[in-house]
Amino acid sequence: MDADDATIGVIHSRREVLKWALATGAVAAFPAQALAFVQQAEKQKTGLVASPMLTEGPFFVDEKLDRRDLRAGTKRSAVVGGKPLVINVKVMKLVGSAFVPFAGAQVDIWHCDASGVYSDVSSPMNHEDTSGEKWLRGFQKTDNDGSATFETIVPGAYPGRAPHIHFKVRKYNADAHATADLTSQMFFVPEQIGAVYKNAPYGRQFTSNLQDSIYNERGAGGGRAGDQLLLGLKSNGKGYVSPFTIVLTDANFREGREDLDWATF
Repeated sequence: MDADDATIGVIHSRREVLKWALATGAVAAFPAQALAFVQQAEKQKTGLVASPMLTEGPFFVDEKLDRRDLRAGTKRSAVVGGKPLVINVKVMKLVGSAFVPFAGAQVDIWHCDASGVYSDVSSPMNHEDTSGEKWLRGFQKTDNDGSATFETIVPGAYPGRAPHIHFKVRKYNADAHATADLTSQMFFVPEQIGAVYKNAPYGRQFTSNLQDSIYNERGAGGGRAGDQLLLGLKSNGKGYVSPFTIVLTDANFREGREDLDWATF
């Protein structure tokens, strides 16, 4: 599976980007493939970091499922028996010199079940033919506050990859053509995910973040992309709730393009 998880785009360091921005007076003019994350905290005092672009991976299926509850429509034990997880996504966009909520963005999320299997995949890499099944996939549109909520489960793990959740943010024009895209992944704090995996139907073993090649994609300054993409687990009694902020800039979400080629972006 690692062979299909090649990084999309190039990661530059915060220092490199800030040096360029100060020299030119621009912070939002980078080409889409030139940068994966930018630290704006020094200027904005917000602490927000542009979300790194990471691989889509081999198992994205554009199901066009507009739904909040990604567990719907199945009795599969590795789904219904998984630990409930509510993800409260917040999408922010750098406009001029300020970060503002980004309304109307389509946020897709997909991930494996508690046993490490994805839905609607026939590849041997998935270890099970799940063609036609559509669990643990779906999208939501962000509201005026840039917010969207997903009800799902804590994903399981499979060999070679740390536990993760894939996500994609897209903007569409009036002709329903995607004109901007960010694809990346969420990761987990090892101690938190380890506590979940002590219980059925999860297994106890999983690849750590520091052993995961995607998590460890680095900028020129040595920073790990995955460090900017951690999803904290906070107990809500029945399961977990997790806030997750996605930060868009002209570097990782350049608007104005038509009919994007996701494979080369």
